[in-house]
Amino acid sequence: MLFEWSQNTDENDELTEAEIQNVQQLKILFQNKYKQMIQRENEIKQIKQILLRANHKIEQLLEKNKG
Repeated sequence: MLFEWSQNTDENDELTEAEIQNVQQLKILFQNKYKQMIQRENEIKQIKQILLRANHKIEQLLEKNKG
């Protein structure tokens, strides 16, 4: 839907004041969503590192106790 909207948008069009406000609101929404996605990506990276370290410690523990 967003892709279709952006394809049919002519950046040379003259916008009404209401349309300008709508586009500005969309821009803010997109920026906020982008920031949320970056934050979530960073959280996922941290979780992956924690899981990787935990897995490594488990492997060490199992190796040490193989017997």
